[in-house]
This record gives sequence, structure tokens and C-alpha cells, in this order.
Amino acid sequence: MKRLSKRLIYGLVIVIYTGLAYVFKYSTDTHILIVQTQYVFIFLIALYDRKSLFLTLFFLIAGHLTVDIINQGTLPYHVMTESIVQLLTAVFLYVIITAKETQSKRYANVIEASKIGTWEWNLETNVCIYNERWANICGYTLDELRPLSIDTWKRLVHPEDNIESDRKFEAILCKESDDYTHQLRMRHKDGHWVWVQDRGNVVSWTKEGKPKVIAGTHTDITHEMALKDRIKYTRDLMTYIIDHANAAIAVHDREMNYIFASRKYYTDYQIEDDNIIGRNHYDVFPDLPQAWRAVHQRVLKGAVERSDRDPYPRMDGRVDTTRWECRPWYEDDGSIGGLVVYTEVITDLVQRELDLERSKNLLQNVMDSLPIGIAVNSILPHVDFNYMNEKFPLTYRTTREALEQHDHFFEAVYEDPKFREVIKKQVMEDIQSGDPDRMAWKDIPITREGQETRYISAYATPVLGSDMLISTVIDVTEQKLREDEALRIAYTDALTGLWNRLSFSERLNTSDQQLVYPYALLIMDINGLKIINDAFGTEKGNEALKNVGEVLKQVVGSRDRIFRIGGDEFAITLENLGDEEAETLRLKLMEAMRDLTIDDVSYSLSIGLACKASIDEPSAQMLKRAEEDMYKKKVLEGQSVRNRAIMSILSMLADKYEEERVHSERVSELCMTVGASLGVTGEDLEELRMAGMLHDIGKIAIPDRILDKPGKLDDDEWVIMKQHTFYGYNILKAADEYTNLALYALTHHERYDGNGYPKGLKGEEIPLYSRIISVADAYEAMTSDRIYRKRLSDQDALNELKRCSGSQFDPKIIDVFMDIVMQLSMG
Repeated sequence: MKRLSKRLIYGLVIVIYTGLAYVFKYSTDTHILIVQTQYVFIFLIALYDRKSLFLTLFFLIAGHLTVDIINQGTLPYHVMTESIVQLLTAVFLYVIITAKETQSKRYANVIEASKIGTWEWNLETNVCIYNERWANICGYTLDELRPLSIDTWKRLVHPEDNIESDRKFEAILCKESDDYTHQLRMRHKDGHWVWVQDRGNVVSWTKEGKPKVIAGTHTDITHEMALKDRIKYTRDLMTYIIDHANAAIAVHDREMNYIFASRKYYTDYQIEDDNIIGRNHYDVFPDLPQAWRAVHQRVLKGAVERSDRDPYPRMDGRVDTTRWECRPWYEDDGSIGGLVVYTEVITDLVQRELDLERSKNLLQNVMDSLPIGIAVNSILPHVDFNYMNEKFPLTYRTTREALEQHDHFFEAVYEDPKFREVIKKQVMEDIQSGDPDRMAWKDIPITREGQETRYISAYATPVLGSDMLISTVIDVTEQKLREDEALRIAYTDALTGLWNRLSFSERLNTSDQQLVYPYALLIMDINGLKIINDAFGTEKGNEALKNVGEVLKQVVGSRDRIFRIGGDEFAITLENLGDEEAETLRLKLMEAMRDLTIDDVSYSLSIGLACKASIDEPSAQMLKRAEEDMYKKKVLEGQSVRNRAIMSILSMLADKYEEERVHSERVSELCMTVGASLGVTGEDLEELRMAGMLHDIGKIAIPDRILDKPGKLDDDEWVIMKQHTFYGYNILKAADEYTNLALYALTHHERYDGNGYPKGLKGEEIPLYSRIISVADAYEAMTSDRIYRKRLSDQDALNELKRCSGSQFDPKIIDVFMDIVMQLSMG
């Protein structure tokens, strides 16, 4: 409709202009004006509406002819000629303009298809023109970047690249170069950098010879740059891999010039020139033997040559062993471009192989010298041997030839067919289980007619990734005989020589089947043994156990009925012994034990008794009754014995070390005084007194050489001395009524700041009585003479206590203690 409207307008114009020509007097000048006007119309229509050109021309010519006919009454020849010229002019313009537009469109399509951004910078007006693609490269549209100027570009370019861009612009502005090419980074809309190939040159100059317009293109080369980086990375990686490969690698062209040589190639062949690329191989190695030159020629004809062991003489006289391969490399067209040489110095490898061979021979000798048989064999589905040492067939009392027969192992080893089937079935089942713990067969008898039976133990170890086994066999005949003897010994207690618990258990079990009733059982436990062990050591404890064993044998008259069934427990089983006779024996045993002591520390037996008159009661029930009876008596008797033992130990310590007796008494008195000042009364005050008296009882277990040492203790001795808190705790813990005293003995060397021993307790985590003992113990030690130092004065001792208040000692107790000492000194 728009085009039709235009054509109507054109027709209307022609009609109007024809009417005007008719109205006005027609003349030659008017005719010329009409023709000139038609040419103007033709030119304008050709430029702005070329598709309407010929329709418009039709109206123009028709109007022209109409005017001439109207004014002259005829059609002049010159009018026809003018119309033809106008038509040719219109055709010419149409062809020229159409061709130009087609070319412009083609250029535009090419630019669009190539995705190239274009720019133009007018230096006089500072106006920049960019195409849409230029903005698209960075993720924008042109509208988003407006107003457009040279600063639009600079804002997007990486700051580092802007410097280089300015330098290149300056070069072409100063006519140092006609054009430039530059790779730069531009900030994409989403924040990442886009690599761009920037090309430009001056396209217009002023009359004065100054640049007027610069134009150029931007091409997105991000992918190419990434590919370039990847290629470089791959090249560097391959170079790294080649340089660190075991083999030295060199690449030559057909003339044997170096194209590439790995770092190891330079090192292995001691090449002093840092860069041999481009040099000829025979120039680098002028003394290369002819044999190598012949190898190269064969390879250049397509052969592949290699050697696993080749001597290579060095300049210093050494001869290395090399492994090498030489093969051709090919051009894209399939022709041979040169050759590649892979070489590896394997002198160390060859030496290791020689060492391995020597080790193998040595191992063979060692294996043959071992006192056990070793073999490598399969067993499923058949027994076949790959290896066996000399001892293997000898241990099985057969020959190598017999064992090496296919699947003949069991027949060669076991003569008895029945036993053979039994052992074979067992071995097969154990191997098939895959359980390594089942692949051991011990104490298997090997019998030969007319010969002594021997015993072997065999073991199998699977070889990973294989169906083979490592089989070992040992002659255990002597061991088995010793074990039989050991089994007999196993029923005897080594310390006392009495029967042990294993023997006792079997005796009880057999008593259920024997008709020897009444049947008496006495169960005994030593009272005070733990205290003896803690105070004097296990040697004294063992001495006490042996003493008890001797007393039991003296009273009973035979060891066959006496058992040691635990650490400090004994038992006696007596047949045909009723309740009254058993009670008489119990009293007799207690009387015999009454006078037993170890270092003046007495100990005793708590004896439980049970009897059964018939088989109706199981022996386990009788044992339970005897143990319950023993525990009742132990409660009544044991505590008294332990208390006496503790007091005996304290007395012994005091008699042995006068200094310790005085120290304990003074500490005890000071503790009572401090306790009374703190409001401790009655039984609690008595407990505090006893705590002060017994706090060092553990020193009974410290060696005399340390307690009697005249000088200071060294580090090792001090470690032993600090154990007296543990010893004291264990001794006192044995008696129930001394339980709290045991805790005080354990913790009286703890420090208020947590740096004491043995547990590192801090502040009020330390029991109050222990904190009191700590102060009294320190004061008494400082104000008493020692072999290695003189006593301090009371005031100096108090000053030292005050100095350590809050660190070693409880500040509250220090304050009370100082008041007490000051009052005593004033009194």
C-alpha cells in the first residue's frame, strides 16, 4: 500500500507538472526545463526508491509526450530521442546503484558472518563508530554502551593492555608504522576477560599530513588463546615427561640433524654444548662407530633396530651397559622424516640382576641349609611341586623323586591307607576354606615299617594372585616329647611344688564318679600376703607362699592331696573324712600357721570347710560352700591380721630408721595442732593424727641405698623415692579401716598449684588432711638436721613456707600454721 501510494503521488506530480506546462505558454525554454526536471526526478527516484524508478519514468515520459502533443499537435522526433536517453539513463543508474548496494550488502554479510567487530575513530571530532558485533564481543549491545567514544574502548580494555594499545596508536600517529596488530583483553559484561585481536591503520589524513581517521577491527580470539595455552601446556607437559623419563630421547631429521634432545640425553651422553638443536649428530659425536651409522641408514629406510644389552665406553674408561631402540618417524604424507633414538643406561639394572642372581643362589644355599623343609607347590586339584629344598623330602622320610611324581604326595608320605585318607581329607578341607588359621597341621605321626615313629608339623601359606602354596614342614619329634613332659609339669605349681589349679579341677571332676565318701574339701586364703608384697616385694611374698606349702605338707602328711589354686589360695581334698575330723584338721592348720612371720610381719590362713556324704551333691556345689565358709572367716580374721601387719611395718620402719620415727611423730603432732586450730575434733582428729603418723609408711619398700644416702638423690633415685606414695597407698588400702589414710599417704606430696605428684591434683582437689600433712612434713624436714645439710631456723623455715604459699601449699593452712608456730615460740 505504501508503494502504491508513492506511485500515485508520482503520477499526480507528473499530471500537475504537465498541466502547468499546458497552462503556461509552451516554449523552447519550457521544454528544456521539463527535460531537466525529468532528469532530476530520475536521479532522485533511483537513489531513494529504485524499485519505483521505471514506473515513475513511464509517467514522466508519458507526461512529456502529452505536453508536446498538446502544444505542437504532433509528436516530435526529438522527444522520442529524449525519452530513449532518459530510459537508458534510468537503466544505467539502476544497474550502478544496484551493484553498489549488492556489494555493500555482501561486505556487510561477510563482516557479520566473520563475527568481526569494526570501529572507526575520527581524531578531529573525537567521534567513534562501532558496529553491533563490536559490542556483542563483550556481551553488550551498542545502546548499553552509549554515549560512544574512545573512552568506551579504554574502559573495557585491561589496564595492562591499555598501555600497549596507547604505544601502538602513538606509533602509527607518528608514522613509525602504517598499521598495527595487538592482542588485548577486554572485560566481558559478566566479569571475565575476553581476548581480542585488535588491528587498525590510518585511513584518512589531513592536508597537513596529520592522521584524521583511524579504522580497524576487533576479533574474538578467546578460544584461540585458550587453545594456544592448552597447546603450550601440553607441549610443556610432554617435555617434562620426556625429560624425566628413564630413557634418553633424541629426534633427528633425514640428514641426522637434531630436532629434539631430552635433558637426560645431554646428561647420559655428557654433552657439554647446552643446545645441539640443528647440529648434525655426527658432528656432536665425531668418533661414532660405523656400526651405529649403518643402523641409522637402515632405520631411515624403514627398519626398527633395538638392543637390550649394548656396551657403551666412556671417556674416563668406564663401560656402561645401554638398552636402546631406533625407529623412523613419518611426515603427514607418509614419507620418513627422520628417526627417533631411545636409549637407557641400565648399568645399575644389570648390576642388580647380577646381584639378584647371586642372592638367588645364596638363597638356594640358605634354603637347603635350613633345618626345616620348604617347598612351593599346588594342591588343588593336584599336588605338584615347583620347588623343594633338600630338607623337605628328608623331613617326610621319603625322596625328592617320589614327591615330584604327579599327584603322588600323600601316597609317598603316609603308608597306612586309612590314615592317609583321613589326613588327605582334612588337608583338602582346610585348604578349600581359605582360612590361613586352618592351614596348619601339628604333631602328625609319620610311620615307616620297622622304623621309629616321627612327628611333623606342616604349614601352608597361599601365594597371592596364584594357586600356589608355600609349604613348610618341621620335624617336631623332640618338641613333642618335651611337651609331653611339660604337660606333666603343667599340673604342678612351680613355686611350692604342690599340684596346681588344673590338677585341682580334674580332681574335683573325678570325685563325682568315685564312691569314696564322706569327702572333705578345705579352701584356704592367706591373710596379709598383699601387704607383704607391697611392703617387701614379691620375693618375700613368694617366701610366705612356700612357707604355707611346707606347713600344709607337714600337717596333712602328703602333697598328693594339697593344691595351690590361685595367687594366695590353697585347697585340700580328703577322702573318707567326715565333718568332725575335717574340723579338727582345720584347727590344727590354723594353730600351725599362728607363728608364721616374714620380717616380723605375721600372716595367717582363713580356712573354709565343706563335706559331702554322697554323690548326690555335685563337687561344684561343695566348692561353693567351702568358699563361702572361707569368706566368712576371712572377714572376721583377715582385717585384724592386716591391721597388725600395718602396725608391724610402721614399727619396723621406725626401728630401722630412727630419723623416720622422729619425723613421723613430729609430723603427727603438728597435724593434730593444725587440725585442732581448724576445728577438727574427736575421731576426725584421731584420723588426722594417724594420717600424719603413717604418711611415709610406703618408704619401707624403698631400697636402703636410697633412704640411707648421705647426699642428695639423683634424678633416677628421685623417681624411685617418689614411688613411696604408691607403696604407702597399697599397704594402707589393704586394711578397710585405713582406706582414708591410704588416700592421704598417696596425695600428701601434691602441690596447691597442681605441679605435685603423683596425680597432679590442684587446690581443693587435694584432700584437706593431705594439705595439712604437706605443710607439717615440709616444716619438720626443714627444721631437722639431715646428713647432707643442717637444719633451718624456725623463722627461716616459716619464711620458706610463706614464700611457697599459694604455689606448693594451701594459703589458709600456711596462715594457721604460722600463727601456731609463732604462739609456740612466744610461749
